[in-house]
Parts: sequence; structure tokens; C-alpha cells
Amino acid sequence: MHWSLAPTVPTVVSVPTGSGKTAIAMAAPHFLDEPPRRILVVVPTRALRDQLVGNFQSQEVLQRIGAMPSVDDFAQVPNVIPLTGRVTHWDELEGADVVVALPNSISPEHYEGDARPPVDLFDLVIIDEAHHAPAPTWTSILDHFASRRALLLTATPVRRDGKRIPGELVYHYPLRRALDEGFYQPVRPVLLDLADPADRVAADAAIAAEAAQLLAMEAHQTSVLLARGGSIARLGNLEEAYSKVGIELTLLHNRMSEQAQREVLDRLMAGEVRAIGVVGMLGEGFDLPSLRIAAYHDKHKSLPATIQLIGRLARVDLEYPQGSVLITARDIDVFPELRGVVRSLYDEDADWAEVLPGIIDDQIQRERDERAFVADFGPAHGDILPDRLQPLQRSVVYEVADTTWRPSFDQGQVPDKLVEGANFEGGRVVYSVVDPEGQLLVIGVQHVSQPRWSSDPGLAETTYSLHLVAFQQSPRTDLPSVLFINADGQTALTELVEILELQEVAHPASPERIGQYIDGLDRRSVSAVGMRTTNAANRGTTTYKNHLGASVDRGLRAIDMTRNALGHVNIQISDGQGSSNAGAALEKAKLWVTRYTPLRAYRDWIEQTATLLWFERSSVSGPLLPALNRGTTLIDWPPAPALAAELNPALLGRGYQIVTDAGELIALEEVELFVAADPFSNLDGLPTGDGLPISAIRSDRDDNEHELLWSGHLRLDGSFAGPPVVIRHGHGAGAAIADFFNEFPPTVYFLDGTTVVGRVAYTLDRVGPSINPNRIVSFDWPGVDITAETAQLAAARGGGELSVHRGLVDWLAARPRRGTSRWIVLNDGAGEIADILVIEPLPSGEVHLGLWHAKASASRTPARRINELQVVVAQAIRSRRWFTSLNLWPELAQRLGGQAKPDAILQDGSDDITRLLELLELAEVPEDGFISWIQRPPLVRGEIAVVQPGLSRQAALDEPNDGTQAGVMQLMTVLEDTASADGHEVIVLGSP
Repeated sequence: MHWSLAPTVPTVVSVPTGSGKTAIAMAAPHFLDEPPRRILVVVPTRALRDQLVGNFQSQEVLQRIGAMPSVDDFAQVPNVIPLTGRVTHWDELEGADVVVALPNSISPEHYEGDARPPVDLFDLVIIDEAHHAPAPTWTSILDHFASRRALLLTATPVRRDGKRIPGELVYHYPLRRALDEGFYQPVRPVLLDLADPADRVAADAAIAAEAAQLLAMEAHQTSVLLARGGSIARLGNLEEAYSKVGIELTLLHNRMSEQAQREVLDRLMAGEVRAIGVVGMLGEGFDLPSLRIAAYHDKHKSLPATIQLIGRLARVDLEYPQGSVLITARDIDVFPELRGVVRSLYDEDADWAEVLPGIIDDQIQRERDERAFVADFGPAHGDILPDRLQPLQRSVVYEVADTTWRPSFDQGQVPDKLVEGANFEGGRVVYSVVDPEGQLLVIGVQHVSQPRWSSDPGLAETTYSLHLVAFQQSPRTDLPSVLFINADGQTALTELVEILELQEVAHPASPERIGQYIDGLDRRSVSAVGMRTTNAANRGTTTYKNHLGASVDRGLRAIDMTRNALGHVNIQISDGQGSSNAGAALEKAKLWVTRYTPLRAYRDWIEQTATLLWFERSSVSGPLLPALNRGTTLIDWPPAPALAAELNPALLGRGYQIVTDAGELIALEEVELFVAADPFSNLDGLPTGDGLPISAIRSDRDDNEHELLWSGHLRLDGSFAGPPVVIRHGHGAGAAIADFFNEFPPTVYFLDGTTVVGRVAYTLDRVGPSINPNRIVSFDWPGVDITAETAQLAAARGGGELSVHRGLVDWLAARPRRGTSRWIVLNDGAGEIADILVIEPLPSGEVHLGLWHAKASASRTPARRINELQVVVAQAIRSRRWFTSLNLWPELAQRLGGQAKPDAILQDGSDDITRLLELLELAEVPEDGFISWIQRPPLVRGEIAVVQPGLSRQAALDEPNDGTQAGVMQLMTVLEDTASADGHEVIVLGSP
């Protein structure tokens, strides 16, 4: 029937080992409308070739089952020719009725041009052991004779590498049915318990002794023993082990000459050999009914080979009615591809032939289910075959609060911008389809790239990308629907979001849901934990840390998790298909399982994942790192002003540049962010109707000024809006700053300790009291006008009082020194490192650096002045980058030398500046071997200090009588947490 409907589609028939493949092969020609002139039978081994030659010549199998009369009644015995090498003249085969060949003799892969066989040489092609068919040498045979009918026979139609056998599986005879109908018998396993199963010598001896006892039994007087080794060298070991128990083990392997192999096989078939040791022989298709004992010294590396062995043991033959036995050591020496399959055979005390049917039948049923599933997608399109697609289980997850919303493809219609032929992601859509339920959209895109250095079209490279969008409708009105986008790259993800019009209806899944998903997985171990600091930070500081290693979660200490939040995690899970690597990134709502699966299995994974996102599940492994902050969805702005913002570290050191209106390129490393619409005025980090103002400025300008590059807003949904200033990489077109910030969101730090990244907020998880009161120091500022910050302003007032800067220098000069030298440097002005720098080389070779930030008081009466303190604290937080900056000493040298602004001026109370100039290469090197700080930057540690004479220490520490005191203390607590995270000290210098 199949040949009449689809004569050129190969017919796949699956029957268990030993249940009639040879008979089917010999009977197949009789089902053709016209008798074939010539038949080609392709087999994988010489032994099987020789065996099938005899079968076709005698037709004994068909006679024995009564399907045809004796050959003696025929006018002519079939002319069967075995091919034993390459063919020189194909016309030599014209007299043959049947040609039996190995692929290396018949495959067109081994011939060129006219030397290939004529395409009409055979009328029927039979492939035995057809699970080899996907291999190139086998496939080329089917392709070459594609106009001829083809029959593919196999016991294992599912390959372990996932490749499908070409053709259509039209008949499968289940192994379980063969067992029930008496074609198979149970195989009794003998599992030997050894003191050390890894000791091969002891294991071989024990298995050989058990085999000798069985062969000596009366029931096994006609049985043949097969001892399986993993290599030719191992056969030598087995020969010695069996000799010690009185058994002569005849060896058979593929390095023996063909004549020697033939002699061993003849003796075996004649019953002259009772024990044979093999490696790579007597496997596929070889018929040995007397095989009743197998000694499994070395296990096979593949499921088909294991099935072949057990299938031959389980065959029923009236001449050999004794039961079959398989002997092996009880251990867990199982190769990865057999885990979860053959391990059950080794671990269970059960008849292996009873265990095996459920496994192979389930595999074949999964194969059929998958083909039926993709059949609903319609036919293949171009180079993309739906039944061959195996996407990686990964996705960015979006929540849709409106449970009545449906994606544009829910009626089975592909969106217009994704139909075949449309441009997408810099390529062309060559395959786009939706499943009948409207839940899974599959898009295949072809990309053609041409090297810039050549216009030769022959050098163009064609690649493909696969994208999937899956929708799961909310099961309840109080739960969001979820949309999964599996995009091969950020550009494709952005385009899909726009095409599906998700901007206004969907948001990345909340960290709460992603965290719930992680907790619901049955975790075996944790291999990586990424943590984001929730402290304020800036360039040059560590904002993201990775902890790696087996079971790393067990080694994390409380101090490792304090002031940190979970960023991503890599884990190993058990999910019913064995062990897999999985993970999630909470901020980006990304999930992944490193497994490639067919489309049906991928859809099942989507459904299971959606369930874990919706409903809490208690896994056997418990929640992951419950003490570690995971963040929450930003629903409203923190009840405090924003202090500072920093660029995402992923954007730094990658060659990104901002393109100004004038066409100038500014490296992103030169850019600082401010939480203010106007970064040149007082801090105003308060949300407006448009969101939180964010500005980008160019820092460290030589002209003592900053340049505003961009000003926009961060909205509550985590997106950014602002002018279309472009960031680009290399010579590419680039993208708007807002788009970059959407993908790589900056980190924003608030006065109350909250950290915001995109639409995720991390509340302060500080343990213990607020800032140590000893960090707040008072000074009565004698003779100082605390409302005049600079000497110029104090002099202009004519009162004879000192400025805050002058008073601070005097106070610093009176402090005990830490190092071998001390220099106090004024650097006040736009782009300052700090108002005052205190530089002290230490005997250890390190440098202690004090960064002192001062701001005058708004009144001569000290009190709680949070606004003034807030500005100077923000400046101090941003200055932390200098501690780790490689540009610190070259920049200071330029400012001391007058080549950069603001000027750096040595203050009273300092040591001789000569040594500092030498260290900064501003003076001649004094002696040989001298190494400057420019050549080898020293390790820098120190203190960050804020100076606010308008702040009363007493008022700051008094019990709060309004919200101001709490705000002041919280602000200083944030400062201390910020500095201490990097190992620096904090000082707040105020008034009594």
C-alpha cells in the first residue's frame, strides 16, 4: 500500500532483533507489481553479508515458514553476488538477481563521475540495520537510487544521536508483543556483587568462573558462550581469565584477516566453538540461535548494540530450548548516553527482556508523537524541516497582566512582518508557522554574509537562526499570562517585541516569579552564583561578583550575601529526562536548560515552566539561598531621593562610543551618570511625571567644565526615554542610548539604601546598627566662615575669616600622619578628584589616599542639613572610582603640572613636594632603579570623607523629633556601606 501511494519514499519497517527481518527482506520483492530485475541489499558487516548471501540463495527461511515452495521446484536458483570490494565494471552485475554489499563497496561516495553505478541498475534497494542510514555513505545510496523503491529494516529506528532514519515508519512490531506471542523468552541476569567492581581483574575472574559453571550444566550442553570485551587488548585479558577456569576462548575481532574470521565463523556455526570472545563482531543481524550465555565484561557504549545483544539472547528456537543467561558485575559503570535507560537493567533484579520492551517501545512512541505534532505545522519549507528542528530550551519570559490579551498569532496566522520572504534580523525569513492551537510561533531566518575583502559570491556564507515565541494563557484572573521569546540574539528579541507590539502590554517577568521557578526545580547541585552588590558604587568598583565551583551554594557565608542580591544562577537539575544544566538571570527574566529538544518536547517544557512561574512548588531540594536578596518588581519609587547612578559594567571596556551632535566620538569610559535633569546644579534626584531624571556627562575635561551629552528618564517599568543620541560599537550603525540602557540598565542608588536596576528594586538588607557614631567627628571651626567654601569667597566678604577649605587643611595638617610622607593637595573645581586629597605613602609600599569632599553651610548655625549633606555624599560616592583607576596618578601629575584642570595645588602642612614630583615623573629621577607611580601604580586604600560644617554632630545623633534626623543618619549609613564594601573608611566632619 505504501509503495503504491509514495513509491519514492523509503519504507521503514521496525521489528525486534531475531523476529524476521531476513524473511521480510526476502519476501519484499514479491510485493512489487512487477518482479524486480535486480535487488540491492546493503548490510553493515562482512559476517552479515555472507549470511544473507546464503539466505537469499537457499530461500530456506521462507520455505520453513511455508511462504514458498522448495528451491528445487524453481526453474532457476537466484543468482546472488556478494560484493567484496570496489566495482570496476558495473555491467558485471547485470546477470545478478541479488547483490549483497557493504556501503564501502556500493556507496556513490566512493566513486567519482561516470564511475558511479547506473541509477537504474537496481529496481529495489533493501537497507538492513537501517539505523545506519543517516550516515553519509548510506544516505548517498538512497539519494543515488532515489527513483527506486527502498525498504529499510531495523530493530532500533531511533538513533542515540537524535538523527532520524530517512523515510516513513509504516510498521512497527513491538518487542513486548513479540514476548507475549512467544517469539522471545526471558533472559535471566546474573549480577555479581563484587568487593570492588572497579577491579577489572577480579571482575573478569568472577564472571569467567560463573560462565564456566553454567557451561558445565547439562541444560547448557549445546549452548554457546559469548564473552564481550571492549578492545582487542581486553580480549587477551579475557582469554587468560577463561583459561584459568578450563575454558578455551576463541577470539574474533576485525583486525584478523578475512580468511581467519571466516574460519572462526565456520567453526562456530558448525558447533566446534563453545566459547567465543568478541569485540565489534557478531553484532548487527548475525544469527546464532545457540547463543544462550553472554558474559558482559565490558558494556556497550550504545543502546542499539545493547539491544542487539539482549535481543539475540531472548530469541526462542526449538533446537535450543534452554533459557538464556547474561552475566555481569553489579556496578554503575554506565556511559552517559545510556543513563536512565540501560542503568535500570543493571540495577534491577528483573528479566532484562521484560525491562527492555517498555524502553524501546516508548522511544518509538515518542518518535511517532513528535512526527504527528510537527505534521500539524504543515510541510517543510526550503532548507528547514520541521521534524528536524531541535531548539535549545531557553527563553526570556514576559508577563501580561491583562488576561484577555492574546498575541497576534493566536488564531494560527503568522504576523505580516514575519511571513516567509520578509526581512528580519538582517536576514530573510524562510520558514514561519504557527501550531494549530495558536500557542507556538516558529521562525527560521536565513543570513547570507559576504566577506568585506572580497566580492566573490562563492565566498558568501549562509547561516540560519531559529526563533520561537510561545504563549500560555493565564489559568486565573489574578495571575498574568506569560509569553516566552526564544530569540537567537538581542537584535531579534527587540524586533520580536516590536512586531508583537508588547511594549505597552508586557513586561519582563518579575524576579519574584523567576525566583519561584528556580525554587520549584529539583536541584542536584549549584555550580555558579552571580551576585549584584546592592551598595552604591561607581566605575572602577566591583558591582557584580561570580562565585563558582561545585556546590558553591554551600560555601557561601553570610558576609558574602550581605548587601548583595541574586543576579543569576547555574544549577544541575533532575527533570525526568536525566540530569541537565539549567539556570536563570533574574534581572533579565531569562531561563535556560542546556538541552536541545524536538518541538513537541519544547512545547511541553514551556507548559511545565509556566506552571512553575504561576504556582509555588516545594522541591525536594528546598529553596535556593533563601537568605540572599532577590529583588522585587518596582511598583513605586523609593520614598527617598536618588543619590547616584552608574553605567552597567557590561558596557565598559567593550569599545562602545557615544556619537555627539558634532560627530565626535566619546568613549563610554569617559562618561558619568547623574540622577538629575541638570547635573551642574544641586542634586535633584526626584522622580517627575516622566520618571527619574538621568543625565550623562563627559567627565575629566581639561577646560574645567563638563559637557552634557544626554538627558532622559527612567520609567517605573524599567524602560528609558530620551533624545536619540547614538551609542555605537566599531563602524556599526549603533543604537540610541535609551535602547542600550533598556538592554543594559544602569544601577541607581537611593537615599534609603534601595538599589534599582531596570524595573527591579533591591531593598537594603543591612544587618546591625546604622553608621558608627565614631565616624562622625566634630570640629569647632575657629576663625572660619562656615558659609564660605573657598578662599576667594571668604576674601571677598572681607571679614578676615578663613574659608572652609582653609580650615579643613589646617585640621588635616594637625592630624597624626600615617605614612612616611604626607602631601595635602587642593583640587577644587569642576571635574575634581576631590576638594582635598591627602596622599601618604606607607612603609608597606601601599599608598593611603584620603578623598575629602567639602561643602559650605547655608547658615552660620549648625543643625541637621540633609540637603547640603546629600549633595556632598553623592560627590563622595562617585569619587570612589579613583581608588582603583589606573589613570589616578597620570591625571594628578597633569593637574599638578598645569596641563589639566582643575589645578592641583600643594597646601601648607605638606612635606617637600620634590619627592611627590619624582614619583609622578614631574622631576628628574633621583637614582637608578627608581620606579615611579606612573610606571607601576601602587595599591591604594584609604578613606572617603565628607565635610559639612553646617551639620551638628549632636543634632545628628539626638533622638529624632522629625524625619530629618532619620534621613541624615540613613544618608550617612548608605555612605558607610558604600565605602566599607570596598574596604575604605568613612569620616563625616561636622560641627559640635
